[in-house]
Amino acid sequence: IHPHQILPSLLNEWILSLKNVTQSHRTMSALSCLGWLSDTALNRSLNPQGCTKLEEILWLALPGIDPVDLIKSGKTLMLYTLIFYTVPLIDARKHKGGEKKSGDEYDEQAQRATMCFEEWCPRFLDRILLLIKQQEGYSDKNFVDKTTLQVLGRCVRAFFSALSKPLAELCLKYVARFITGAEFWPASKYLGSVITSIGLTNPKQGLEVLLPLLTNKLIEQTADEEKDGEPTYSEDGKVFKKRQGIPGGEAK
Repeated sequence: IHPHQILPSLLNEWILSLKNVTQSHRTMSALSCLGWLSDTALNRSLNPQGCTKLEEILWLALPGIDPVDLIKSGKTLMLYTLIFYTVPLIDARKHKGGEKKSGDEYDEQAQRATMCFEEWCPRFLDRILLLIKQQEGYSDKNFVDKTTLQVLGRCVRAFFSALSKPLAELCLKYVARFITGAEFWPASKYLGSVITSIGLTNPKQGLEVLLPLLTNKLIEQTADEEKDGEPTYSEDGKVFKKRQGIPGGEAK
């Protein structure tokens, strides 16, 4: 099998399916297929012309992160995870490497595709944060909730692992603005997965930005609950509050 001969026509078909918003089954099929083969389709050695479709795939798949449809969101997140493991999110125009290696006829298009990352990354985070914000809660007994949590954490970890340093700074500030300006506690399990993934990929920079914000948010939340008649207290570093008339229930 010769990927460079087979994949271009398949990529064109899948992209057309992503553009077709009236036939959801085609969209789901395209997301699944790309989720299986995007690492091969975007590999410069196996399919040099795949880079010409990268920008389209990144933008067209974004609506697949849908708070209402967690199954479709899961397929989309798996697709992006594979892309992030294959394509470093580095603006080739600003990257200062060693001597330029001789490439192929698609080199210029590959570099041009990287120009979209600075605009695309915040939009990707918009969809991730919207997904989190609109979840009403989380249950370990719910298979869809549990799977979504795992796929979300894996995708965010791959995303922040692929970012260049300037893009990582940009994205951290974006997440920080969300934390300071939004009421996210009903979906805190999902946000916790995102923050954990950021901390694992970039512990110094990530935690330096996010940990103080989370601490302040927790203090504010505790103060608000005390005002609402739900007294809290701390013991051995844990925060407790009375719930449903039962003293000493650990706050989660």
